[in-house]
Amino acid sequence: MTWLLYYLIAVVVVTPLVIAFFIGAGGGLRR
Repeated sequence: MTWLLYYLIAVVVVTPLVIAFFIGAGGGLRR
């Protein structure tokens, strides 16, 4: 189940980056 641990870590690390990207870059460029 090592892959599950890496998957959870990836989600925890990537999710804030994606949210920040849509709020900062996406929102700033589109609006």
